[in-house]
Amino acid sequence: MRGRPQALLALLALLALLALLLGVALARQPGTEAVASVEQVAALIDQAQRQVVYVAPGLYSPPVAQALHRAAVQRGVQVLVLLEASQVNEPSSYGAALAFLAPERPLFVRVVQAVRTAPLLLLDSRVLVEGPLVAGDAFDPRPTALTRDYVRLAVEVDRFNRTWEKAGRCRPTAYLAAGELVLRCRI
Repeated sequence: MRGRPQALLALLALLALLALLLGVALARQPGTEAVASVEQVAALIDQAQRQVVYVAPGLYSPPVAQALHRAAVQRGVQVLVLLEASQVNEPSSYGAALAFLAPERPLFVRVVQAVRTAPLLLLDSRVLVEGPLVAGDAFDPRPTALTRDYVRLAVEVDRFNRTWEKAGRCRPTAYLAAGELVLRCRI
């Protein structure tokens, strides 16, 4: 019995080391750059000229949500946000707020039952950013990387287009509950 906790700790340490090595290897792949912060993700969104695609289970990062909003409202960039139905109406999610705050702008929020687990951004169909920092998760040890690899981009654009067509539209709703304004997506 005493050996099991030690074996479990050794396994966890090995998994952490593998995650770190994977991150280093991913950052060293040709055409791949490491993304180090949520602020860097927001800055990449701010550089987009035509289109930003955001795919993640949820949208919980204020800097990322603000950058998506700025792209659509201030610069007229088309912003397509694809979120998980189970998370879009969470109290800390910005999904419904984005749909509500930009009804006449090129900002569209759709939801599906299951989104891929690795959050991603497609910027102008030329840049792919993939990893936990896209969703604002600075505690996840997995790497976040940027690539301009044409094959990876083509695969992700195709996957997104097929999923987007099947996704339900978010129709923003607002109501008061216990004296607080609540924003929700009706699907």
